Amino acid sequence: MIKIICDSTAYIPENYVKKHDITILPLTVTLNDEEFVDNNTSRYEEFYEKVENSPTPPQTSQPNLELIQNAFKKIIDNNDEAIVLTISQSLSGTFSTCTMVKNELDHENKISIVDSGSAAQTMFGYVKEAVKMIEKNKSREEIVKHLYDLQENSFISFVPDSLDALKRGGRIGKLNFLIGNILKIKPILTFKKGVLECSKKVVGMKMAIHSLIRSIPAKVKEIFLLKISKSQYFNWFGEELKKTFPNTPITEADVGPVIGTHIGKAIGVGCIVDKV
Repeated sequence: MIKIICDSTAYIPENYVKKHDITILPLTVTLNDEEFVDNNTSRYEEFYEKVENSPTPPQTSQPNLELIQNAFKKIIDNNDEAIVLTISQSLSGTFSTCTMVKNELDHENKISIVDSGSAAQTMFGYVKEAVKMIEKNKSREEIVKHLYDLQENSFISFVPDSLDALKRGGRIGKLNFLIGNILKIKPILTFKKGVLECSKKVVGMKMAIHSLIRSIPAKVKEIFLLKISKSQYFNWFGEELKKTFPNTPITEADVGPVIGTHIGKAIGVGCIVDKV
């Protein structure tokens, strides 16, 4: 049987994890010597509140090595196969560590490590696609190819409430930070195939949201409506999105500390789009 293993940055709901017997490899974030496990949803808001009041930035860590080893060993011992989905290599060393552990195993050919080239609920979308194919008795090779094909057009985009986290993480300079705050410029940050870029800059949050919605392809398969911490625009954003895509599945979801560390308080979308 093919099993799914995924790191915690996919933020998969617990009921879905249990239903499909998915193994989660949790990343962690350390803030002022306090550790937050990435998939502990009950502490998300506590983390974001502490980040706003902290003089030092949080530090992220990839999954525990022993946890990865045990998860892979269980697959081999049960004579199963596994597809392992990880956060993009450009954001974390999780893919490299998983590959190293796989290569140390006997029967390592039973396990496929897939660099999602993404993060957050776009990864969850890939997991859902893999589960559907497993249920149709597709081979591991067919599933892995499909997941990489999806990366061609799928993406995740965020509009930050403020530029604070981007400045703290060194992604914008002091001058751009000051100009952006004065002019209320909102960058649209798009992450696709392992590359994070500012795809557009717009004045004002509502204009940015409309621009983000316009960037979603008409043939999108599934949309995840995302928030990092609380946002006054979230409900309005959801209403606008549902008006534009009334026949597309739209799932509301929270994004945890590992991704929130890089972006800060924000709203966004994860889009699953087939390869043309």
